[in-house]
Amino acid sequence: MRRTALCFTIMGLISTANGSLRARVKQESPPERIRKDLSISYKEEHLNGTVLVQRQDWDHVSGQRKQTWMVDGKQVDKEVYEKAYHKAEKQQRIKERQYQERIEIERHERVQHIAVMGSLRLLELSVVDIELALKKLDDKSLRPFLQFADNSIASQELLDQLQDEWLPQARKVLRSSSAGDIQAINELLVSLEPMPYKLSEFFYSSVEYGIKNADDPKLLKKWLSVVV
Repeated sequence: MRRTALCFTIMGLISTANGSLRARVKQESPPERIRKDLSISYKEEHLNGTVLVQRQDWDHVSGQRKQTWMVDGKQVDKEVYEKAYHKAEKQQRIKERQYQERIEIERHERVQHIAVMGSLRLLELSVVDIELALKKLDDKSLRPFLQFADNSIASQELLDQLQDEWLPQARKVLRSSSAGDIQAINELLVSLEPMPYKLSEFFYSSVEYGIKNADDPKLLKKWLSVVV
């Protein structure tokens, strides 16, 4: 048993040595000559998920040229390749046009949303200012001295329209979850935006007239406390 084991060991050493020798001989063999008489042209395109490949091999010695066409990894003839190419190209153009249209729609919707938000904010501020101004005018003792004028509140009808029509419409728009038509909002703004200033002028001119003409000291003190 001991001799057999030794024999295997020696054979193993010889085998290992021969393997190293073969590896060294292979490593030191001269490299193959690179062919300089062959040219390859390769073009790969991705259109709408389709992979299209054109390959041309030129053998400058024999003058032969080999052309290969592939669609999604499958070799096809030129006619099939060109049909696939034109179809994919057309689909790609349609896809790009649809993308541009979608981007334009999204941009328009965003601009519209910002415009509505801005108009609603202006409407909200106008309503707040008008309500504060009307609160000052909500004084029965001041009613006999109200001074309607073109540069402020022209008439009682206009004041009633403001309180009974425009303000309820504005509050309804502001409460609505959907802002609605930007044109309708802007029409309300045209009517309401000048009103805080006009109501202020209306109030001060009426108080001024009341102070000049009222005989009740309590009223005078009351109005002065509001103004001052």
